[in-house]
Amino acid sequence: VHSWDTEVIDIVIKNFSPIGSGKIISAQRFAGPAVDFGNGPRLFIDNFGNAHDLILLFKNYSEDESIKKGWFNYGFDRHVFWQNGIDCVGFGGDAMHMAR
Repeated sequence: VHSWDTEVIDIVIKNFSPIGSGKIISAQRFAGPAVDFGNGPRLFIDNFGNAHDLILLFKNYSEDESIKKGWFNYGFDRHVFWQNGIDCVGFGGDAMHMAR
């Protein structure tokens, strides 16, 4: 399971829901000791400013159901990925819900 988390701006919370807003400014991925991105198993994706569409390079990966992805808040992160044109599938777990 590859772990993901995002940082987001432009969230408009009306009626206690961020649906319809939010832009990913960064995403972090941890893939475990078997994966090396050239600097270890951690990957930081800057998606802000001039790099605003860099996250789209991960579209095929994110939409591959065979690759299981773990999240801290899946409902929120899946929503903001969707807002940015990516349909995340391959749910592997949600640490926030497991912590409950």
